[in-house]
Order: sequence, then C-alpha cells, then structure tokens
Amino acid sequence: MQVIILFMMLFLLMGASKCNFLEEEESKGSTTSSKNTNSKNEKSPENDLTEKIVVVTDLKNVDIILSDPSSYPNSDTTPTFTVINLNSGDTVKLYSGDNCDSMTNGFATVGPNQDSIQITLSDINGFDEKSISGKVTNEQGNESNCTNNLISYQVENPVSGLMSSNISLSEPTSSTNIDDTPTFLVTDIEEGNTVNIYSGDNCNGDFSGSGIVAAGENSVEITIAPITETGSYSFSATISDHDGNTSNCSGGLINYKLASSSTFISTWKTFSDNEEITIPMVELNNDGSAFTYDYTINWGDGSDSADVTSYDDPDATHVYSDQGEYNVTIIGTMETIKCFGSDSKDNLISIPNLGAVG
Repeated sequence: MQVIILFMMLFLLMGASKCNFLEEEESKGSTTSSKNTNSKNEKSPENDLTEKIVVVTDLKNVDIILSDPSSYPNSDTTPTFTVINLNSGDTVKLYSGDNCDSMTNGFATVGPNQDSIQITLSDINGFDEKSISGKVTNEQGNESNCTNNLISYQVENPVSGLMSSNISLSEPTSSTNIDDTPTFLVTDIEEGNTVNIYSGDNCNGDFSGSGIVAAGENSVEITIAPITETGSYSFSATISDHDGNTSNCSGGLINYKLASSSTFISTWKTFSDNEEITIPMVELNNDGSAFTYDYTINWGDGSDSADVTSYDDPDATHVYSDQGEYNVTIIGTMETIKCFGSDSKDNLISIPNLGAVG
C-alpha cells in the first residue's frame, strides 16, 4: 500500500516538471517569435542614416551686381561684386572669362545667418571687356554648375583712341594723288605721346609710320612709308603714352588713293547739293577727224566707276549729292578736254596730274 502511494506521488511530480518545461519552452518560442516579428518591422540604426544629397543652385545674373566702383568702364582694376540669394556656409568663386577654367580671381564664404557676400577680384589686366563666370560650393562640398557670362567688367584705358577728326592729309593736299609717301597731320594729342599709323583698319596691317608729340605741342606730322601699288588705302592708328599704355585701335581713320603717273587727276568743286558735273569733251578735231574716248572715270565720292566711250556718253555726267571738293581720276584714253563754253567750267579748280591719257 505504501509502495503504491509512493509511485503515485512520483508520477505527479514528473507531470508537474514536464508542464513547467513545456510552459518555459512555449514562453521562449513566443519571445523569439516576437523578436522576429519586430525585426521585420523596425529599421536598424544603419538604415536610419540615409545619405542626403544637397543640390546647389547655379548662380544667376540677377544674383550679382557691381558694388565698387558703381559703373564701368572704370580705372579700378580690383572691382568688388556683391553676390546675393546664398545660404550660410556657401563659398562663391569668380573667374575671369567663361567656363570657370581660368585662375580664380576672387572667392568668399557666406557667414552664419547671412545670405550675401562681397568679393573683390584680383588685379584685372588689359582694357578689353572681361566676362566673369562663377560657381557655388556648399558646406557639404556639393558644387553648382559653372555660370558663364555672369557679369562683365572693363578697365578703362587711360589713353583715348584717335578720332577721324584728329587726322587729316597734310601733303599732298588732295587725294587721289601720285605722291606715294603722303604726310598726315594728327592733332589734339598730349605731348610725349606716340602715334602709330598702320595700313588697314585693324592696326594689324603693315606698320606705316609713327611720330612723337614734342614738348609744348599737341600735334605731330607723320610721313608714311612708300605705297608700292596704286589703289585706295585705309589707315588705322594707336596712341601710346610715356607709361607704356596703348589706346585701342582706331580703324578707318583716313583714306588715301594713289594714282599711277599715267592717271589724269582733276579736282572739282560743287557749290550746292545735288549739283551736276559733266566732263567737257569735243567731238571733232580741226581736220574733221573724230577724237578718241575710251576711259574709266572715278568720281571720287564713293560711287561706282563708269566707262566712257564717246564725247557725248551720258556716263561722263555725274550728280554729287553733297556740296564739296572731289578728286576725279581718269585712266585710259581721253584725247581732249575743253572747258571753255562748258556749263561745268567754273567747277574745275585744279589738275594735280595730267597723266598720259591721249
């Protein structure tokens, strides 16, 4: 009997231990399941650190203004620009020229709680207009695109260029002419300055001559190098001061036309606008034979040349729109000219070159 009771008690104890073990295992399983579920729904700390890319807005023309000096061209070679619409920590770099590929001319960083900066450029060389480009870099190191032609600036040339009113033909006194070394008079120039004259309009043709304005004077005469071929020539010039500064090129200052020794040159004067001039020619010689006319005439006012083949050729008549003096050139054969009795006799004032026309 006692043995039976002991077996029953032992059975009860084993059942309780098994239940406790099952409950613990169930509890562990529940906890593990809960953790697995949470791991699917929650991000790890590493996933919370998502990289942020900050886009930097390109500079715009309206974001930059010339601050000092307030206008250009100007003699200030280190201008200051104000750049606006920025963020704290932004660094702005400005470059001389487009594409932001030159040496940096100036840069500055926006201070705390600020949205603008001032940048003073390093010394600007030359007197041509400079285009300024620029870009922005933020605190994170992100950089904007380059903005070309952001703003322009020009250093004022201390030496003014020549004007056409400052130069005139001195010798010979008229053009067209057969003088192949004409002399030009240049006026209103500071003493000590040097005037350089070139063939062509861009100061890049053949060097033709130069002259230095003497002390106490404001003009200089310059005889140019010999012209080797007949035709019309345009001249340009620069001025250099004693500090080595050179003006911009002044193109198309003055024109000169060199005629051959065989060219007949006559100077005519009109006394009113739209006045008509006729080259006076005769049909017959005293023996009844006809004079020969076969020449090309240039009226000296920029109009097209004309070919004349008879004494009454209508191309021997020309209307000048403006009052003034004109050098008329004739190349070819013109066996006679007779002003007596001509309606244009009072308009002929000189014949610089008789040439060889018949």
